Amino acid sequence: MAARIGSSTDEKANQGVPDVSIVIVNWNAKEFLEGCLHSVFNSNGRLSLEVLVVDNASKDGSAAMVNGRFPGVRVISNGINRGFAKANNQGIRASTGRYILLLNPDTVLMPGALERLVEYLEANPAAGAVGPRMHGPRGETLESFSHFPGPRLLARGVAIVLTGKYYRDEHLKSLEPRQVDWVGGACLMVRREALEQVGLLDEKFFMYWEEADLCLRLRRQNWKTYYVPESQVIHYLGRSAAKAEDHVLIHGILLQAWGKSAAWFLKKHYPLWVRFLFRVVVLGFAAISLLFWSIVWLLPSNRRKAREIIRAYALALGLIRHEEEVELPTPKD
Repeated sequence: MAARIGSSTDEKANQGVPDVSIVIVNWNAKEFLEGCLHSVFNSNGRLSLEVLVVDNASKDGSAAMVNGRFPGVRVISNGINRGFAKANNQGIRASTGRYILLLNPDTVLMPGALERLVEYLEANPAAGAVGPRMHGPRGETLESFSHFPGPRLLARGVAIVLTGKYYRDEHLKSLEPRQVDWVGGACLMVRREALEQVGLLDEKFFMYWEEADLCLRLRRQNWKTYYVPESQVIHYLGRSAAKAEDHVLIHGILLQAWGKSAAWFLKKHYPLWVRFLFRVVVLGFAAISLLFWSIVWLLPSNRRKAREIIRAYALALGLIRHEEEVELPTPKD
């Protein structure tokens, strides 16, 4: 069951609370965190902010940097890496703002990004959560929202396998807001009232899928989730995750952590036959990708990347354990 917030909106009414509480969960992302915090304070406009950094036992001096360069930011330091959901809940419980923004440290808010999200929530009282348009560091449009398991998510998966790229929804080209199933947790603003009704992030998710779970719980309580493309954010996708020593990163995703969280999301919300079908489809995609990258591995120029991806898919399919290596013969160049 999701954790609850301690105090109610009524208790905080008319007490001069901040417009937005920004919770940033950090793990060894010092070089991005500083730029992220600068962008936060440069994009707030007329909004009053409360900023909390929850540091998950970073070893790169992140907490000291924040304390030294951003004295107005509250730092909550954990002795261990508590994961994305638990650490965000720590920050949310310590926050007081009318709206809560969950923000990754490897993001940069463009001018006006915060104001656009707040304006949309204030103009649409049925909106429980909103998210911005996400760009990569080269200006490319990233997936800013996604679908719950079903035909649309299946189509997206097929496109990824066939093209090697994320499926680009045609709506991403438009600047018109639209209702979506869920928006990414890299930058997710949620109404405090809505959180108090449905509860905080489910701490059984270490990372990935926790925002989908939250948005699904919001929908079941008649709250809507919107993609607001006028609000724009740069995301250096997966830069913190890339430092994990026992996982392989694909498309900015730690594949094994993603799979574990997906399994819990499905078990929590869907019947057995849906979970079985989803697993079959994912394993099929993994097997096809494994075959494709095994062929790519025969090309000397791509061998190193191919070996890493082969290992990741072999782990996902249960063909090897984390401590094992993929044994591949040396091909003739």
